Order: sequence, then C-alpha cells, then structure tokens
Amino acid sequence: MKIETFIEYLSQQVPPNENSLNMYKGESMANIQRRENLRAYLSIMQEIKPTRLFIGEAPGKNGCLISGVPFTDEHTVMTNKFFAGLENCMSDIPDYKPTKEATAQVIWGCLNKIPLSRYPLMWNIFPFHPSTADSSVLIPTYRSNRKPSKDECEYGKEILYELLELFEIKKFYAVGRVAENILQRDIPDIKYIRHPGRGGSNEFRKSFDNIYNYKQ
Repeated sequence: MKIETFIEYLSQQVPPNENSLNMYKGESMANIQRRENLRAYLSIMQEIKPTRLFIGEAPGKNGCLISGVPFTDEHTVMTNKFFAGLENCMSDIPDYKPTKEATAQVIWGCLNKIPLSRYPLMWNIFPFHPSTADSSVLIPTYRSNRKPSKDECEYGKEILYELLELFEIKKFYAVGRVAENILQRDIPDIKYIRHPGRGGSNEFRKSFDNIYNYKQ
C-alpha cells in the first residue's frame, strides 16, 4: 500500500460512533490541510524507516484534531524544522496564532533531542476525534475530548494494521493504557509509557530518555 492509498482509505472511513469525527474526510480547506500534513509526515517517516511505534489513544482537540498528525499540534507543523517546506493555508492569515497542545509540546520537545534518523512513528489506536459533541460540529473549539470506547479502539486497530503495511515496526510503545489494553493480546511485548497529559510529562520524559539512552 502506498501513502496516498492509505490516506484515501483513511479519509473514507465512517467512525462507529456518531459523536466521533473523521477530520480527514471531505473537501474543506481544513480537511485538505490535515491530509497534506499527514501525507508529509508519513512520507518523511517512510524515508527515516522507523523501527519503533509510539501509539496513543485518540486525537486531542488542540492537537491532532487540528493538525491531522498524531501527537502534533498546529504550532509544531508551522514552526518545527521537521515540517520545513510544507505549505500551510493558515500562514497567509495576518496575525494568525497556531494552536498549541501541552502533550504535543512535551513529545516534540523530546523528539528534538534525538537525531531524525531515530524518530519513532506516531499514531493513535483510534485515529478520529471522539467527543460528546455530534460529529456535525466541526469547529475544534466546540468539541470536547472523550476517551474512545472499546468498539472505537477495535475499529481503529484495523486501520493501524493497514498503516503498518507501510513500515517495518519492530518495537511497540503504548503511550497510555488505552492502546496497551487493546493491543497487548496481539502484541504481547508492547511496552507501556506514561502519557504526558494529566501530570505525566516528567514520567514520559524519563521513559523517552531511557528508550533512547539519552542523558542530559
């Protein structure tokens, strides 16, 4: 499967819960930008040939819901050298301030410490945004975050396996318990990492440094 084929496949999926939003589906400027961001991310990662996967639970309303890239906020897409050269439709808006997400800032702060060649692939066990708001609510400001259900995660697991056709992942790390609980039967050697959110940033940083043998 090619990246373009995967993104087309992803954009056509219908989440199993009416309150979950496939933010890649449709031809709005924002949805097209998300697909372009994800395409750029996966293309760079394919060149890197990662052997590790960091997998979280679902896109956050201030992060992946807006950027389209797991564990990544809009600010990172528009300012980090990883995404250099990627055109962004919001850049032409005067005084526009890209959104920031605490989790994304922690994770990319860690990634910035290691060589690009060692970056892990990042994904979510449920790749769409789960919320208490109806999926017709498209504006992130009005969408709350919600923990994905088991059915949503099982649904997302099939999408994950399609993604893995593009990479040769050897080591799996669950960022949080949700992905671990869903994948541990299929991937018994999956490792758990504390999620950076809800006070877990320091523990995440320690785990990251241990994985990459990074010392201050």
